[in-house]
Amino acid sequence: MKKNEQELFKYASFDMLTGVLNRRSGMEILSRHMGTGAESQEFILCYIDINDLKRTNDLYGHSTGDNLIKTCCETINRHLTSLDVLFRFGGDEFIIVFFEKNRDAGEELVCSIKRDLEAVNKTSQKPFSISASYGFYHYKPGTVVTLEEILEMADQEMYKEKSAHKSMSEAPKLAPEESFI
Repeated sequence: MKKNEQELFKYASFDMLTGVLNRRSGMEILSRHMGTGAESQEFILCYIDINDLKRTNDLYGHSTGDNLIKTCCETINRHLTSLDVLFRFGGDEFIIVFFEKNRDAGEELVCSIKRDLEAVNKTSQKPFSISASYGFYHYKPGTVVTLEEILEMADQEMYKEKSAHKSMSEAPKLAPEESFI
């Protein structure tokens, strides 16, 4: 009976593809740490969206896309501490909640994750390239804002970076002889 309860808890709390917390569990944690209650706590929320997942799925199939998601998640997880919370928010969207870190520390950690993703791209034999776009929101207890508004603001910040990524990836490539003109 105890084993069945543990198994049900696992299925109810964790994303089966990545092994990280699922959306419901992550949202519960965020809700507990907002507001004026005893668990209210300052945090930095980082909204992450994996770049080019649709393209990977279209070119190589959904199992390769799943592999991209898992590889990205594993890479992110290597950089987190026991105080940080990572959860899958949607298909290729993840949230990191940094407790007891300021925004600069959160941004530096994300820079480390980006460097690690670049290293994975250089050393792996995978048919895809991994990158992600990030947006931040700094929550302070007592701030009059809903969880949905926090997510929306971080999502908007992430889309600024995503737009820059799309502009760079859609820019016409110069032939080698044109690059020196």
